[in-house]
Amino acid sequence: MLHRYRQRMSGTASPGLRSAAEADINAHLRQLITAALRRWSAEQFSTFSADELSYSVRLFYFCELIIAENQDDHMIMHVLHAAQQPTREMLLGLEHPSSSPRPDFTVVIGAVKFRLEAK
Repeated sequence: MLHRYRQRMSGTASPGLRSAAEADINAHLRQLITAALRRWSAEQFSTFSADELSYSVRLFYFCELIIAENQDDHMIMHVLHAAQQPTREMLLGLEHPSSSPRPDFTVVIGAVKFRLEAK
């Protein structure tokens, strides 16, 4: 249903509205990560092995679980695990993509992307 309204929107937001939206997005991201960590904590932070990839996959799983369980609250939020992030130069064919960054996961809220490392 929302896609019908999005197509009709145009113009730019005021600085105050942008600031409020940015604060809301940051709070939403913080709430997701905190809820995911709480759920994982309830399982004593269990993981297959003690390495960074195993940890990031578990955190990714719990983020996905929180989103799935609360679809109304997270309808425009998606989490991607270890997605390659090519630079503009790579996209234009000016640089080899083998060196593109691969953050542990990326949280996408609408058109805003947060690239996160699980260190």
